Amino acid sequence: MGPAIVRLAGAGNPGNEGSPVSGPDAPKLYSKLTKLSYTCKPLGCLMTTVVHPEALLEQWIPPVAIGRAREIDATVAEAESSREGPSRPGLAVVVGPPGSGSSVVARWAARRLADRCRARSPDGGIRIAHVPTRLYRSPHGIASALVRSYDAGLDGRGFPWGELLAGFLRRVRRDGRPTVTVLDDLRLAGPEMLRLIRALAEPERFLPEGDPGLPPFYTILAGAPEGLRLLAGEGVGRWARCRPIRLDPYPEERLREVVADRMVRATDRPADLARAAEIARQSARDGGGARRAIDLLRQEYGVRELVGGPDQPRASGGTASLEPHLRRALVAALSTGSCDVGELHRWEVLWAERTGRPPLATTTFWRRMVDLERRGWLRREVRCGGVGGSRTRLVARRPVEEWITARPGREIRPADGLVGSAGALA
Repeated sequence: MGPAIVRLAGAGNPGNEGSPVSGPDAPKLYSKLTKLSYTCKPLGCLMTTVVHPEALLEQWIPPVAIGRAREIDATVAEAESSREGPSRPGLAVVVGPPGSGSSVVARWAARRLADRCRARSPDGGIRIAHVPTRLYRSPHGIASALVRSYDAGLDGRGFPWGELLAGFLRRVRRDGRPTVTVLDDLRLAGPEMLRLIRALAEPERFLPEGDPGLPPFYTILAGAPEGLRLLAGEGVGRWARCRPIRLDPYPEERLREVVADRMVRATDRPADLARAAEIARQSARDGGGARRAIDLLRQEYGVRELVGGPDQPRASGGTASLEPHLRRALVAALSTGSCDVGELHRWEVLWAERTGRPPLATTTFWRRMVDLERRGWLRREVRCGGVGGSRTRLVARRPVEEWITARPGREIRPADGLVGSAGALA
């Protein structure tokens, strides 16, 4: 299309015989048309219909990991060999410069590990929790994302990250299925991040005392050398014994293969090999690797990458109603103005049984507490509750009668003696 525009303006200077551009404004118009011809150079690609735009997104994993088969096998072997029983999960670290395929290697290794576990699992159920950490950049955000792999509606705001991580590990234990966790684009900045990854490698202190440990569990870290350099220091526990799988930057010919492969998968048409070579050459010159190459290809096809943080559930409004049995449990437990969260939970279970309803799931129960705190009715006080644990106490900001109308009757005193009618331990 570009050459056609130039021919429209005339092969020579404006005003030449046969040129449709003439008159006093001919030089200015000719200049604009010439610039347009260069701007429209890649329109051959733009006119190609993109039928699978997801193949051009950064988080999409191709069916074939071009040039990284050896590194994937090494990552799987490292994760398998480092697993030392139910309390010592398998660990692996993939290190490479941006655009070298560290994400592809880590997530492909997770799939291979899942396939191996599936072959050994009676029901074949496997869970993979992938967290693109560049969207979070904090232990709290990462721990919230891990819990959301089990409960997509969880809002982690208001919880310490240690409680969220403990919730994730306990869900893994309760679920009983092999689990592979991938922390992608990881940057270890500060002691809190080191504590988080150490907890994933040594999870026993986050589990109930006497618990036998986790089902088959693996954690794979992936990131750039500068982001993972703290793994070579102190305070990382078992990670210090982990042998990193190091990736070299893609050579230009591999980048060309990657771009051509994405062209085919996005358009369902043969790749423009000449254009793929140009994109690979520019990416290699910019030093951006495959990430830069795919970004250039998205620009070529006009596909936008959706970049941003995770979707956060909206806070419940002031008219959100509580379950009737939970309202009665709140009155009983908070009759003295405060209670331990375990005490409220026992009352909630009791009233659910008395009214013929199932008790709330743990996640739903905590979601109600966070919502009440956000609306200003409750305050949560988190205190140390032993080695690696915590104890949460609920304090009513206003008298409970002002916001809860249901009141327990004396006849519902628990027959098993767990809780008294005033909410105190019997």
